[in-house]
Amino acid sequence: MAGIYLEGHTNKSSMPQFNILSIDLEEWHHLGFGNDIAIQNAIRISPQERVVKNTLKLLDIFQKANVKATFFVLGSIAEKFPDLIKEIDKQGHEIACHGYNHASLFKQTTKDFSIDLDKALEILSTITKQKIIGYRAPNLSMPDALWPYEALTEKGFIYDSSQKISKQYSSKGNTFYYVQISKEKTIIELPLSHVQIGPFCVPISGGTYFRHLPYTFLKWSIETLNYSGRSAIIYLHPRDIDTSLPKIDLSWPNRLRYSSHIGNTADKIQRLLEHFYFISFRKFLDK
Repeated sequence: MAGIYLEGHTNKSSMPQFNILSIDLEEWHHLGFGNDIAIQNAIRISPQERVVKNTLKLLDIFQKANVKATFFVLGSIAEKFPDLIKEIDKQGHEIACHGYNHASLFKQTTKDFSIDLDKALEILSTITKQKIIGYRAPNLSMPDALWPYEALTEKGFIYDSSQKISKQYSSKGNTFYYVQISKEKTIIELPLSHVQIGPFCVPISGGTYFRHLPYTFLKWSIETLNYSGRSAIIYLHPRDIDTSLPKIDLSWPNRLRYSSHIGNTADKIQRLLEHFYFISFRKFLDK
């Protein structure tokens, strides 16, 4: 991508005291894959909203560990459950933006994206009475282009965390870099974490990877990142700890992404929170 300037936390002389914890606050059916008809049938069979129950479980885990995270909240979820967002905010977590309807950026025009952002920002700002400075694209659907970043900076966002393994991140090993929009404007990109094992970049940051990787490997990966001067960026969804997800007719690979290894996710995150120091994106940037 044109216009990227790399700069990051790369102090290899000492172990960073902080990593970053985030939650993509969405419902169980905001998958971005699978058979739409099968998902709609599952919603009709199991219509109850599960996001509140599972988010409260996560909040309890974080409260016991005295950890503050960043919640990338869907506008449609905040609109439906404003009290849940108020509780997250009340407990001292950062509220960031995940769009309004969980629509992929690959399917949006510049105008669509601007409208989606405006709608989500109005809802989140009204509920929290705070300026929203962070964004994560639904399903990490950030195009390799500048136009989404241009829209984000126009609306006052300071950072984005939507990129998977990027060439810039892989080559330099930084926790973050700057995307230059113009001579006057930049935005901070914090790509999701991976570890380098020989020629392979192994994602460890969250979701499916987090659920399937053994705890010992996750712990080793974060230690490796920290000792190399980088902070780990971890993300989860409320559905990642939901052990009674509705059954959906999915292909084998999508079943792995949807519900496999959910049973041990809550235990993994609790153990990591005991061993490492995690903070929100906003606090990381303050530091």
